[in-house]
Amino acid sequence: MVKTLLANNIAPLKAPDYAKEILQLLNNPAVRSVLVGISAGALTYTVVEKTSWSTAAKWWTIVLVGAAAAGLFWLLRDLGVAA
Repeated sequence: MVKTLLANNIAPLKAPDYAKEILQLLNNPAVRSVLVGISAGALTYTVVEKTSWSTAAKWWTIVLVGAAAAGLFWLLRDLGVAA
């Protein structure tokens, strides 16, 4: 992570601190739940954009699938299935 930050012009003295903060964020279950929801929404977008549905139907589908994926991740985490 530090090498990536340094490659992207982050000051060498600050890179280890930033890497530590980023890893703490990624270990937060709420953040991971949001990322799962965004990923599911993005995948859904690639599927529904090719349909003949109305724009509103497409976006409602994307939002609902993203929310369902985030909720399912949270549920599975509480059940001890997902880390």
